Amino acid sequence: MYELKKVFRQYISLLEGNGVENSAMDVMLLVNFALGTTSDQYIFAEDRQIGEFELKRIKALIDRRARHEPVAKIIGKKLFWDYSFYVDENVLDPRPETEVLVQAVVNNAGAARTILDLGTGSGCVAISLALMLKQASVSASDISEKALLIARRNAEENGAEVNFVISD
Repeated sequence: MYELKKVFRQYISLLEGNGVENSAMDVMLLVNFALGTTSDQYIFAEDRQIGEFELKRIKALIDRRARHEPVAKIIGKKLFWDYSFYVDENVLDPRPETEVLVQAVVNNAGAARTILDLGTGSGCVAISLALMLKQASVSASDISEKALLIARRNAEENGAEVNFVISD
């Protein structure tokens, strides 16, 4: 058995040694993902013991992060606005700066009836706008069929009505 708080500290050091910023947060996210827990559960269970299987699962995730693979790609999820989006190697991670774009559209949409998101990727912009601007008809296009599959999945999981079109 392994003491989780020692494992946690060890992996923070490993990521820091590999030049990964926000190492503590990344380790927290990856440990919680590996164990199926939330950060609150982890904080209150620092003396938790884990077995060999759990340690191997955590190590595999940390090794990927040490190679600078984004956390979102490792866990397959990225938060954007108030929603959770599935991401993988077929789409870019939603970025915090893009939330500024969504806010600008919301602030300036007025009575907009149609919105088109070109190069939708994960669909985070189109889906967020569809959920926030119920009066608008939102369409999203991408050249990648794989990206559109992900965007459709995200729309369904978030309960958004978006028309998706494959287009160059």
